[in-house]
Amino acid sequence: MADAQHMELLQGLEGFNEAFLDSYLELAPDGEYLEMDEAGQEPVADDSYLAVQPDWLDEQYTMLTTQPWFRKKGFGRTQAEAELADKPIGSFLVRVSSQEGNYAISVVRPGPNVEHMLVLPSYAGPNSTAPGKTQYRIGTYSTDLFNTIPKLIAYYIAHPYYQQEKLVGLVVPEEQDGGFYFDVKPLL
Repeated sequence: MADAQHMELLQGLEGFNEAFLDSYLELAPDGEYLEMDEAGQEPVADDSYLAVQPDWLDEQYTMLTTQPWFRKKGFGRTQAEAELADKPIGSFLVRVSSQEGNYAISVVRPGPNVEHMLVLPSYAGPNSTAPGKTQYRIGTYSTDLFNTIPKLIAYYIAHPYYQQEKLVGLVVPEEQDGGFYFDVKPLL
């Protein structure tokens, strides 16, 4: 999708503000997924890694419910496809995956078709400031890690997640440390 077309779709969203896009453009991944550490060993998660702890997952789920693109537990592929039917390319939603601790993003791609990709949790390391020592990436081919799912989404609204394809949506700023937030400065 061309940048002008992408911008037109974003501007058509209720509540869109150009400052949002500037904040999205300033984002960078919080880390890089590595199958092996510097010593050639698989990273071993310690007790601070909370990606599959029920209480932590419930807390993250509650925070995600503030996002306009997040769907409740039990919302499946078929429902995602129905909701996204006839939506423009880049339209998406995020839902809880049937695989514990994972989420899925369903996105309208050229074709038109809806593609479903896992949002995978990864151990962020003992020195990480990521909530629950957990970072997220899209699918198994991405190496870009983000401290939270909203931060991942905000990044891919402004940057391609695949070839030149970007997401179309808005992210509500988060209140948790390490998450997505922005500071809109008033014009003088």
